[in-house]
Amino acid sequence: DVSPQALSNALQNLNTLQKQHSSSSTPPPLPIEFRVGNGLTPLTDDEKVNIICLAGMGVHSMMNILNLESLTKIECEQIIVQPTNSRPQHLLLLYKRLFEDGWRLEEECIEFMDQRWYITSSFVLKKEEEEG
Repeated sequence: DVSPQALSNALQNLNTLQKQHSSSSTPPPLPIEFRVGNGLTPLTDDEKVNIICLAGMGVHSMMNILNLESLTKIECEQIIVQPTNSRPQHLLLLYKRLFEDGWRLEEECIEFMDQRWYITSSFVLKKEEEEG
């Protein structure tokens, strides 16, 4: 996020979840790293990222961040998105762009909470045999 306050809130939320989780018998969560910055720009040239999760922003902002060159450079394998604008015509723009860039929809979850619809989508890179 570009906001230091948003980063601070995210870290507090993570700490709360980790405390709740530590009292359960399930395996510990994967390590998560937060950084202040615009999109993928906080990453250094030699960093690799397995999964990118984008939420709380519009489709057009997501499309600006998820450009093919950046995703190829960091060797991303999975993208999880939850855009704030869940209108189908906006989502179709994002889905079309990711599909054209070699991604396929792996899973989609639609939830209604607090009088609002939330659509969360997971994309993975297409395998070579899927291309074409």
